[in-house]
Amino acid sequence: MTTVSIRLPDKLAHKLDGVAKDSERPKSYLIQKAIEAYLDERVDL
Repeated sequence: MTTVSIRLPDKLAHKLDGVAKDSERPKSYLIQKAIEAYLDERVDL
C-alpha cells in the first residue's frame, strides 16, 4: 500500500470529518472509495 498526502480546503475537510463520523468509516476509506469512483467514471468516458 502507498501513502499519499493531500491538502484539502477547510470546508471540504469538515464535510469529510462529518461523513466519516456518521458512517463510522475512516477518512482514508472514504477518500479511497471517492477516487475509485472518479477513476471508474473517467474510464467509461
